[in-house]
Amino acid sequence: MASIDGLEVCIGATSEASSLESDGITSAPGTSMTEEDVFVEAYIGFISEMNATSPEIVRAIPVHRVLQLAPWRWVLNGFRFLYPFSIQTTHLHEFWSHSWRTSAWLKYLNVLFLNNSIPAFFMSWLIAFVALFLCVAGVLPAWVGAPFEYIWCTVAGTVGYVLTLLLWRCKKLVFLDIACISQKDERLKSAALVSMGAFLKNSQSLLVLWDETYLGIAHRTWKT
Repeated sequence: MASIDGLEVCIGATSEASSLESDGITSAPGTSMTEEDVFVEAYIGFISEMNATSPEIVRAIPVHRVLQLAPWRWVLNGFRFLYPFSIQTTHLHEFWSHSWRTSAWLKYLNVLFLNNSIPAFFMSWLIAFVALFLCVAGVLPAWVGAPFEYIWCTVAGTVGYVLTLLLWRCKKLVFLDIACISQKDERLKSAALVSMGAFLKNSQSLLVLWDETYLGIAHRTWKT
């Protein structure tokens, strides 16, 4: 079978039963293992170890790359070209799992606020205090009327918050399937899928962007 042959290349599984016997995998008495059974046993053993087929398969992408490139990729319909922006690594700060049926913009906003809202908050306060100091020092012109006397603080703080939220360069390395798994090279794609356990094992935390469909799939998967 073509799919089996493809996975054999990825995990280096041999089709000889003798090699499995040397690893402690033997068939039950009175039964004989077919070539497909041998492959399945080797495949299960490899997956359970949560290792990568090769070190260069484990890749991650900085959060700021995702946040700055994703809107343009949506417009150009070029998500498959995110892979070159990922880098080989041995440690990931976060593994992103998400539902494909959820709105892409909704997931983008979630990731944006989760990673950039705190820096944006502190930056807006800092800029607002600077604007206040400039107003008191007479550098910025004062507005007439009590409610608007220090309106520069509000304007500067708001602008600072929005710009920091959009432009902050969060360097946290994350796994995002469409960026860390090649969408053009089928061999690299198969190797990455087989090595999914390695991505999880090398991740410090897990972020799940879920909806009702995601929970349904997860429930059926665990029951299986």
